[in-house]
Amino acid sequence: MTTADTATGSGAESFHYFGYGSLVNAATRPQSQTVIPARLHGFRRAWRVSSRRSLLSGNCSLTIIEAGPDAVVKGVVAREERAHLATLDKRERHYDRLTVGPDLVALEADHAHPGETYVYRVKRRNDRYGSHRFPILLSYVDCVLQGYHAVYGEAGVRDFMQSTDGWHVPILDDRDAPRYPRAQTLTSQERALVDDALASVGASRFTA
Repeated sequence: MTTADTATGSGAESFHYFGYGSLVNAATRPQSQTVIPARLHGFRRAWRVSSRRSLLSGNCSLTIIEAGPDAVVKGVVAREERAHLATLDKRERHYDRLTVGPDLVALEADHAHPGETYVYRVKRRNDRYGSHRFPILLSYVDCVLQGYHAVYGEAGVRDFMQSTDGWHVPILDDRDAPRYPRAQTLTSQERALVDDALASVGASRFTA
């Protein structure tokens, strides 16, 4: 079960949210924050238009789309102080915040279930595939796959590629001048891992 959630106030002192993209990368989160590997059932990831520099240009971001009951997205569940919810909403300003029922979230480890969990989905008005004018940023892909490799290993990277739609969207190679605000520095081995992963799904890259 999912419901739209726009409120920032609650009696609870903390909240949990499910990250399925850059939030999996520890370097994009507060150092004090701990996460638990988890799975979200009934969804797939997809690249959709999100950030717009103008009506004619912008880029794509990851989102979730409803899929069949057997669909699974791997990610992490993070716990955060409720006072920080507004900051997280600002970071995810191109997304709507949803509440996901406990029947859809499963933890990978032996931890107490968080109950209702927030998840962010690209705003409906931008729910479409990108193009050369609205590409996927390679620096974004680098950040995400670095995180998945750290948490789930090479098998997790392969799973990410297969459980994500939209690899036909052109990828802007911005590694040398990253446009993604949370871009990370990758080792040569990590770069090769990303390049191989993109090749495995036939993704195409171009330069500005």
